[in-house]
Amino acid sequence: MADPLSIAASLLAISTAAIQSAKSLREAVKRYKGRDKTLGRLQDELDHLSKILESLTQTVATEESLLALLQGPIERCDQVCREFEAAMEGFSQKSKTGFRDWARMEFMRGDINEFIETIAGYKSTISVGLGTVTMQSSKISEGVLLKYTGMIKDTTYNLELHLQRIDDKITQPTTDRNAHAEIGIDLRDEREATKQCLQICEDLRSYFQNLSLGASSCLQDPPENVYEYQSFEAQTRMRQTIDEAQESFVQKSDHLSKRLASLLRGQASDSDRVKPIQDLKI
Repeated sequence: MADPLSIAASLLAISTAAIQSAKSLREAVKRYKGRDKTLGRLQDELDHLSKILESLTQTVATEESLLALLQGPIERCDQVCREFEAAMEGFSQKSKTGFRDWARMEFMRGDINEFIETIAGYKSTISVGLGTVTMQSSKISEGVLLKYTGMIKDTTYNLELHLQRIDDKITQPTTDRNAHAEIGIDLRDEREATKQCLQICEDLRSYFQNLSLGASSCLQDPPENVYEYQSFEAQTRMRQTIDEAQESFVQKSDHLSKRLASLLRGQASDSDRVKPIQDLKI
């Protein structure tokens, strides 16, 4: 049987590494951002991700089983943040004039907007897991339970959409065989990580369903005394943060889907590749 202290230390190390990678990428984005709106949105997304990961490290001692469940998305966050930072450095060195059109940067056969979508998916999965910790440690109302169930459904929908786009990219032929082979490996890794996030959402959905059916006596109206009120307020702030991430994620879905389709078909002009992304700010 594994030593609980060793498990906690390992999970803490994984979470800490992900935080460092997210913050390092954020600093790189900040250096290059200038007036680029897309990089500005990526910086905001990385800020939110770092805060959620930091909140996650505070639960290591008491919620090892849940954190073990979230290990895959956390490790993937660490990996893609490091790889995207390296890709940014490489892209910046290609500029001969000092001006960088970041809308043209590619990462796993996608652009920066799609990377933001990827980060948002992992962030939402981890956020839902953190919500479970909050619910386990506090008395909640039935309305709060329904709210979390809705967030799980939203996250699942967005992850399924992301998975479909990955499958489309994997099957799309390319003339550069070497690049296709390398990117194909990255996309397959991303596919497996996304499927794992979907499984996590399914497990949490089942947990909430059992909680609703088998522990209804634990569901109470919003607390009245000071300490319970503070706990309820903390839950509210958590839900607001997750809701904002979910709303941004959904708003980007239609735009990204249409743009991805046109890029994969090779029908997008240079102006189509640049202007919509630079002007987009949700």
